[in-house]
Amino acid sequence: MLCAVCMKIFQSSELSGNHHQNSNDVETAAKNGCRICQEVGDLFPPVYAHRLTYRLRKWRAWANTEFFELRILWETVFIHVSRADGFPDGYDKFLNSSRADLDTDPCRVRRDFPTQRLIADNTGHESVTALARKWLNDCKREHHCEQVLERRRQQGWFPSRLVKVGGVGEPPCLVTREKGRFEGAYASLSHCWGENPSFLKLTTSNLDELCEEIPLASLPASFRDAILTCQRLDIPYLWIDALCILQSGPGSESDWLFHVSGEMSRIYSYCELNISIDVAASPEEGAFRSRDPSFLQDCYVWTTHAHLTTPSLSHPKPDSLEPSSDSKQEDHSDQHPANSNPSSSSSLTDPVTEPPPPIINLYTIFTKTDLNHALWNLPLGKRAWVFQELLLSPRTLHFQTDRISWQCERRERLTEYLHDDTGPSSRAKFGLKLYYQVQYNLEEGGGGGDLREDNISKQRASYYDRVFQYTARELSRPDKDKLVAFSAVARHYATFLGEEYHAGVFGSTMPIGLLWNVGRVPPATRPGDYRAPSWSWAGQDGRVFWHNISELEGRQGEEFPAGGVEKVMLLARVEDARVELVDETNQYGQVKGAWLTMKGPMMCWRDVIGSYREGDELGSATKRIDSGEYDSIVRTGVGVKIWLHADEPGPWSWNSRVPWGRKPQRVFMMAVANIKLTEEEIQRREAFRHKELEDANFDSRCVGLFLRPLEDGTFRRLGNWKADIDVVERYKAVAGGFKESTVVLV
Repeated sequence: MLCAVCMKIFQSSELSGNHHQNSNDVETAAKNGCRICQEVGDLFPPVYAHRLTYRLRKWRAWANTEFFELRILWETVFIHVSRADGFPDGYDKFLNSSRADLDTDPCRVRRDFPTQRLIADNTGHESVTALARKWLNDCKREHHCEQVLERRRQQGWFPSRLVKVGGVGEPPCLVTREKGRFEGAYASLSHCWGENPSFLKLTTSNLDELCEEIPLASLPASFRDAILTCQRLDIPYLWIDALCILQSGPGSESDWLFHVSGEMSRIYSYCELNISIDVAASPEEGAFRSRDPSFLQDCYVWTTHAHLTTPSLSHPKPDSLEPSSDSKQEDHSDQHPANSNPSSSSSLTDPVTEPPPPIINLYTIFTKTDLNHALWNLPLGKRAWVFQELLLSPRTLHFQTDRISWQCERRERLTEYLHDDTGPSSRAKFGLKLYYQVQYNLEEGGGGGDLREDNISKQRASYYDRVFQYTARELSRPDKDKLVAFSAVARHYATFLGEEYHAGVFGSTMPIGLLWNVGRVPPATRPGDYRAPSWSWAGQDGRVFWHNISELEGRQGEEFPAGGVEKVMLLARVEDARVELVDETNQYGQVKGAWLTMKGPMMCWRDVIGSYREGDELGSATKRIDSGEYDSIVRTGVGVKIWLHADEPGPWSWNSRVPWGRKPQRVFMMAVANIKLTEEEIQRREAFRHKELEDANFDSRCVGLFLRPLEDGTFRRLGNWKADIDVVERYKAVAGGFKESTVVLV
């Protein structure tokens, strides 16, 4: 539903123009139910008296898709363009009325098109659960998810404890694996514990009591809402960490280690459904929320104007309006607005004397609340423990601020907004987020996985991406949980990348896997308490990523066209790796210590930057070109340019004139690999070259690590670097140049 002013935007060929007169008009239109004004009005200052303007343009995030963005002030609304067979009956009259409103009541929202749906005003309503049941049944009937789950069910495995949800006249209770056989499926629960949790938890002292009965009144709202959801979905059991893992008392520590050493991975992988209460920061807040149903009403606009038409839609072939192969799999032609009955109005065309009828486009309006980011920005989306829970679960039902949504192994995310999986374009079927849940579910390895070399390379890159996503999240106890909360993910990737796993880094990815970077915002830090070695990403607080991973995924001495890489030549190698574990039965868990023996060309940083005097910025032979919060690019005396990236901001204080204070003799560079790009890739990058680096050769490059020696003779990682690809050769003639060295990293 849109107001008259927003409707006007799509009934014109203009790419920019005036919007509402002021913020008061936007607020009025939002209250009337205009979806665009509701989104834009949330970010207004209390009083904004200036006239607003709009601008339409191709959406930069997906330049080759049928998506556009509408910018009003600093807010963005997204528009999907697809082809419609015709106008709905009566739509021309609707448009005329909307145009007339511009003069009389520009904030008016007409509700004639599309047809309004009955939407409950609370996410806890039974009709909302009925929609979730439909999604679950559709998944069981049509998707590969059910086949995967059925294979797992045949193993007859269940968690050691489950909550039996009960029903009318039957209170919930705790049941254990050793005392009886489970009948039926179970759901799992993902939730935030909150600060200083005081809700009911399983302990050694109340175990027998909870096996008799769990009083509903004693449970926090989130647990009660999850139990009610299971009852409505006919799922007899529910796994809740707080009630199914001993939280205190004798045996609680061993029970915890038992679960994180492998049990947790199976709990989420084998569940019928994961219930994710994304909206609640603590269990006391609950899953169910009141809401404005008007904001979830479908929002479509039909138009003959082509100002948003993409090349793929500009000149359709005669059969281009036929359903695609995807849409033919499910025939919902009577449900989607693109397939509404064409208008019989004589004002369109005369088949005898006029040219063919105009092309009719269907615009589908989305806002940021329809994106996956809406989940990431909720309390649960910021928690690190939940990351592996959602990755492992074959299906997830999300409870958000104003809606429920669905993700499964073979389906895009469904929401209550545009909830029917219909439409002429696969991009428009389930809402604007463009991520298939298969990207978040982990493929099965071993006998069922694709172990070809090209797929293994993809799995390496996929693992790096998981680390990137995981390290952006928060942990209450990172000193104990940094590796443990990621262990189930690592265990799954071991089926592709091998069992050799060292404090977050697979042996099969070394030494390239050691070349991670830390994010700038928020600033990454290295904690004082030991949790992982310096060469592992797990030793950092903050987001970690591998820059241009398609380049780094080359294989030594082989052609590797992906990412424009012609060849990757390894200069260093890992000769030995040793890890001391807290729990010897869980190689993916917490570590006490770790040692990595590497051999490769190494040079003292002092010799690289040349001689320096007190007051010199980087030394008489070195010039600093540019710097960021951590990064700096320097040109050395032999004409080599080096891009420096530190793991912590402290060492890069330029008040000290040289990196890492006034002791460059205490820092070493180890060259790890040369990456040679194709000529085509080098030419492509020319357009993005910084004006101050016009003569730099950062396309084909050498990459490596910064290391600092410790008193016991071992080395600690300080950061990483990249430089001209011939940096090792060019320093051969320099005293103290790169020399083959063997070091132990801790």
